[in-house]
Amino acid sequence: DELPHIKKDSLSILFRVLVPDLMPEAGKTGIIVTGAMMKKWNMNPEQLLDKALYNPYFVRQFELLTFDEVFNGVKRQAEEEWGNMFEVKGPRLKGVFVSSKEDSYPYTAAAIYNKEICNELVACMEGEYLAVFSCAGDIQVYPIERDAEELQLDIESENEYFELTDGWISNSVFHYSKGLGLEEICVAEILGKEQEKHSR
Repeated sequence: DELPHIKKDSLSILFRVLVPDLMPEAGKTGIIVTGAMMKKWNMNPEQLLDKALYNPYFVRQFELLTFDEVFNGVKRQAEEEWGNMFEVKGPRLKGVFVSSKEDSYPYTAAAIYNKEICNELVACMEGEYLAVFSCAGDIQVYPIERDAEELQLDIESENEYFELTDGWISNSVFHYSKGLGLEEICVAEILGKEQEKHSR
């Protein structure tokens, strides 16, 4: 039967049952929820999503790291390994990574729909923000001033380099505001036309 899912813009959210003790053997993928399982639980996809997003185990898997915190960690490691041989430049923009903790379940994309996490991101970014999903399995959050077209080109190049197609991971840029929530910014069509024009 069809797998229960919820379509949100270019994202399609599936559901998995995580069994922590079995995760290493299962390749950290868990058990995919089927339509038969959903019927047995007497639930619909919206109820599954609400239960999943606020499951304490799921929420505990994530951490928010500012670009500065990531930079300071990289700088410390570089200094320990190489001394002062290299200059490590700090981030040009304020931003946040939403990533899974070490040895945790790696899929972080759905965390963007958890209201508490969204509120934390709003507080960190002091309002609205742009978000993309990277091949590293994290959510990268940027200030609203970041150029959306440039950001999409960056994420497309990164995902293409790791041979991840748009069918596997979204190359879109998303805009979050408290009033409208998460919205996809449709710059892909514009970029496609620009590239076609330059190739003639």
